[in-house]
Amino acid sequence: AIERSSEVFVMGHARPDMDAVGAAMGIVRCAQFSQKSSRLVLDADLFMIEPFVQRLKEEGLYDILVVEATSAARVMRSDALVVLVDTQRPSSAACPILLDRAEQVAVIDHHRRGLEWGENPTVSFLEPYASSTSELVTELVQYYDNEIRLTQMEAEALMAGIAMDTKNFYIDTGVRTFEAATYLRRQGADMVRVREFLKDDANTYFQRMETIQNVQMLRKNIALAYATHKSPRAQLLALQTADQLMTIRGIRASVVLVPAEGGIQVSARSTGEINVQIIMERMGGGGHMSMAATFLKDMEIKEAMEAVGKTVQQLAEEGEIT
Repeated sequence: AIERSSEVFVMGHARPDMDAVGAAMGIVRCAQFSQKSSRLVLDADLFMIEPFVQRLKEEGLYDILVVEATSAARVMRSDALVVLVDTQRPSSAACPILLDRAEQVAVIDHHRRGLEWGENPTVSFLEPYASSTSELVTELVQYYDNEIRLTQMEAEALMAGIAMDTKNFYIDTGVRTFEAATYLRRQGADMVRVREFLKDDANTYFQRMETIQNVQMLRKNIALAYATHKSPRAQLLALQTADQLMTIRGIRASVVLVPAEGGIQVSARSTGEINVQIIMERMGGGGHMSMAATFLKDMEIKEAMEAVGKTVQQLAEEGEIT
């Protein structure tokens, strides 16, 4: 697909995280190896990858590698290949219009196939049992060509993607996960530098601690927490708080609600014993069995809490969760 294209545009979901960006960087490397013009498409909301973007700018790579979503459709040719990573839902892509205009589309994702799906992609690589999309792309890079070599920046972006989605190799890891990490380490990934991509600021840390104080148990092993104040970084706060709750003994799944502009951001995490993907899908979202999310439009916290509780109860009665 890359060889047949005139150029390659790679994008993840809107509000990209390190798994989306790491996977995209790996595909960009493959395209560059094939001497194709390639760009990483990012939307305007970069708060989850700010340390990574800062590194790109410091190394003079941002303007070379990145094209903003608002500009991508204007500069892309019709015979380009668009690669969508870490999501399969066209509506959640950084620039959905690219999927309509491209002659070829490839989808690479580690989430279970959902109801929303693009029409007839040229390449479809879905592996729900992989730890992350970065793991899948790390494997693809190794099979792409024996001579291909990653830069340190690319190796560290992919490693950060794997580390983020596995909670530092704590959940959803398999033999393939560690084989991918070993390859990236040989390619020059420095774990100290990788950790810098995953750090948050002091304000986010204190907001997370405040949110954790508002925790209650939906069932004996499912925790629900909520923030009381609207946050401009609701998605980041929700997912990090959900991760933090999973470090408490006895909790097998966590759901966190954070007020945002226009509604409530919801993030859910689990050890894998409880499938949080079906909870979030029932509420209009999606994700992976151990990591999922949704956005409850035009809801207040109390209403959202009731909706989550009702959904969990219904799924328990149906035998979907225990």
